[in-house]
Amino acid sequence: MRGRITTLLNSQHLTRISLVTFLLASTMVSFFITVKAITWSVDDQQLTSNTHFDGFPALAQTKDGRVWFVWSKEVLGNLSLCHKISNDQGRTWSPEMNLTKLPASGNDQNPSIMQAQNETIWVVWTSDRPPPPAPPQPDFLIDATPQNVTVLRETSENSTITVTSLNDFNGTVDLSVLNEPTGVSTTFDPIAVAPPANGTVNSTLTISTDPSATPGNYTLNVMGVSGKLMHTINVYVEITAAGGTGQAATGFSEPSSLSNQATASIQDYEIYFKTSHDNGETWSADIQLTNNGVDDLRPAITQLNNGTIMIVWQSYTPDNHNIVCSTTIDGVSWSDIQLLTSDPARDKAPALTQTADGSIWVVWASMRHGDYEIYYKTYDGATWLPDQRLTYDTKSDVQPAIVQTVDEEIMIFWASSSDTGNYDIYYKLSSNNGATWSSRTEFVGTGYEDIWPAVMQAQDTKMWVAWYNNEAEQPNGNWDVYLRTSLAGDVNEDNQINVLDLTIVSLAYGSMIGEPDYNPVADINNDGIVEMRDLRIVAYYLGET
Repeated sequence: MRGRITTLLNSQHLTRISLVTFLLASTMVSFFITVKAITWSVDDQQLTSNTHFDGFPALAQTKDGRVWFVWSKEVLGNLSLCHKISNDQGRTWSPEMNLTKLPASGNDQNPSIMQAQNETIWVVWTSDRPPPPAPPQPDFLIDATPQNVTVLRETSENSTITVTSLNDFNGTVDLSVLNEPTGVSTTFDPIAVAPPANGTVNSTLTISTDPSATPGNYTLNVMGVSGKLMHTINVYVEITAAGGTGQAATGFSEPSSLSNQATASIQDYEIYFKTSHDNGETWSADIQLTNNGVDDLRPAITQLNNGTIMIVWQSYTPDNHNIVCSTTIDGVSWSDIQLLTSDPARDKAPALTQTADGSIWVVWASMRHGDYEIYYKTYDGATWLPDQRLTYDTKSDVQPAIVQTVDEEIMIFWASSSDTGNYDIYYKLSSNNGATWSSRTEFVGTGYEDIWPAVMQAQDTKMWVAWYNNEAEQPNGNWDVYLRTSLAGDVNEDNQINVLDLTIVSLAYGSMIGEPDYNPVADINNDGIVEMRDLRIVAYYLGET
């Protein structure tokens, strides 16, 4: 039956009258539903089944219709980012592919993914990987030949000072001797040298003595200075009255090196991102966004209507966990980090979206009332409005996710601790931009730990919610990612997609807002007209429950 209807719907010669006749003959029903709601599939899809940890899911759909699932996967004790892609609305998935090094040198977690207006795909995450070694800086070394010099009193001897350029150093080095003993004078020819990049240049050090020089062993500190760089080498001098032993002071030392090589910082979580300009065929290198010596966690990314890319995250500054943000146009130049919350209590795990009216919404968990509660705030185009409290529970509410549906309802999902001590997933929705909210609705309650929801709505209006829990491989419990979707096309809200839904849509087919036979629930994608795209949504998912 499903194949027959799908074929008919794809026909270029299908008319509204013939479709209505066919459907009415098949069902003998005709009615309207006037209130839209979301119904959910009864079957959860397990997206991962690895023997180690899988978690921190993220979802996005690209312009070509493909759905991307990104998550953190444990390999050899550390977390790497992996992804899968579905070309058929989640019925099948590609093999998993890694996005970051596998195995990772640290933990790559909390990914967020989006596709920009220019079709570049962005993935942002946090990692406590060891910082990469600093790139070699231009520098120089100095040497002396010979390093041991015997000088007969009232005569002079020479040593060749060699300056070597390192890492393309091309500055001028000024030479001097720090400590001339009594009766000893030194000169350089030339006194300033400029080695070619990665090459060498020489200067002649002349050591002269006069009658006041006292025979004995001495150490001359030869110094080379170029800007903030300074290096020294010791030249050991023996002054003799007549015919010396030729043996100067022993205990030679290597030249000191005061180079500007960076030292490794404390290993903390920092924000990273990478991009793909060819729909995921190739990716840029991992790019580090923050480097401030404190933990930066749970980033979320979106592109605003004006093209600006915004990232929000949780940062430990100053002396507390707060929500911060930064923006960019090109991913190269970033704005200064802006503080979005400043309450003395800890604020963590933000999520981000921009709604149809242009407002920017940031939602997070805050420890302002003895336990974590969900808060949000909005930017109205001119200023950030005050923080608003969403939940009022006696148990912790954490890890929020936010989306605005095609019906312009704002939905916020989060994890909440239950009476059993486990976490379950709940949501609230608002149809008036947050003026009022529904009561909380349980979305997932398995009796195990259900945490870290991620949510998106696809182009065909299908809602996707992913999370992870420890239900698999009990009694030990292994963390895997699960997925539940809405029943796109269930217009009569009977928790199944069948010919009755086709009938409702067909009866309003071709109508527009304001016309007598327009039915808003039949306008599935909410574009103001009931047309073939609405029918195809029902037909594609026909038979699902």
